[in-house]
Amino acid sequence: DCLVAANQNWVTNAGALIAVLSRTHFERNDEPAPTHEFDAGAAWMSIALQAAKMNLVTHAMRGFDADIARTSLAIPEAFKINAMVAVGHPGTLDDLSESQLEREVPSGRKPIAEFAYEGVFPTE
Repeated sequence: DCLVAANQNWVTNAGALIAVLSRTHFERNDEPAPTHEFDAGAAWMSIALQAAKMNLVTHAMRGFDADIARTSLAIPEAFKINAMVAVGHPGTLDDLSESQLEREVPSGRKPIAEFAYEGVFPTE
């Protein structure tokens, strides 16, 4: 119930829905954990790579209501909910709705020169 309607359509046949969390402060001393989101991103990538190795597919989503997810899953306030990830066996194109089928195309990639720079960060 925490996913937005468009994302609910993507996960109806998923075997699992994973909430990707990160602890915002260190448990040992309650100091801020400045890389908590970076660490969660690395964990998500490990999940995606392992799923691919197991011939499973993953679909990461930001379209969810964090308050509903926090309540439904009893997630403590010490954790940020970064994303939701559906994991399951690949389906077929026949499984997709017309609107999903229209979106099921490779996404374009920016040239590296648009986001990587030599030297200082550009001001323009």
